[in-house]
This record gives sequence, C-alpha cells and structure tokens, in this order.
Amino acid sequence: MAFETAGGEPGQLAAMLREIGCPQLAACYDPASLMIEGFDPLAGMAPLADRIVAARGRDALSGSAGRAGREVALGEGHLDLPAYLAALDEAGYRDVPFLRRTEAVDPVAELAAAKARLERLLAGR
Repeated sequence: MAFETAGGEPGQLAAMLREIGCPQLAACYDPASLMIEGFDPLAGMAPLADRIVAARGRDALSGSAGRAGREVALGEGHLDLPAYLAALDEAGYRDVPFLRRTEAVDPVAELAAAKARLERLLAGR
C-alpha cells in the first residue's frame, strides 16, 4: 500500500511510516500535489527515498501559504522534470513515473504529449 505525498510535508509521511514500522506501507510520490500545496518536490524526496514504490509524472504551478497552486500539463509548470527524474534515480526508484492528469482540457492529447516528453528524457539518460 502506498500513501500519496499530499496534504503535508513529505518528512511527516516518512516519520509516520517509520513509526508504524510496517515494510508493506510505502509512498507514492506526486510532485504536483506537493507544489500545489507550496512544497518543493525535490527537497521532499530525501526523507522518503527508501519508501517510494510509485512516482507520478505530473506538473503544477507552485502554490504558497496564501494561494493554492494548480495542476498543468507536464512541462508547463514549475517541475524541473530532468532534476525530478535524477532525484528519483538517486532515491533508488527504478520504474518509470506514471502519468496522471486531473484537470485536462484535452486529456488524450495532453497525456500523449507528456508521454512523448517523458520518453525523450528517459531515452537520453
């Protein structure tokens, strides 16, 4: 079972997982959820590095304390996708991030473009 990184600072989720002590409980890392809530998605990865079993390829415009961010198409937000992929690799995550889009105008076209962008970056590694 993987808990999504949303609703709080990733270090809190990491602490909760350590406290519970159940190796079957892990994290699904979603950079867009973190950015929407005003967190830095790259800085939040370190505490969860050994617990990430799923990762999303999802982008957003960052929020702040007084303003929520919003999801945007992959590559149109504040996520540094090459740095995110490198951080996942450094954390030991070896799968491909799965794409998710919740607020798309044209979901099929946006997911196809996101897939192509992700494939280009992964091919260059």
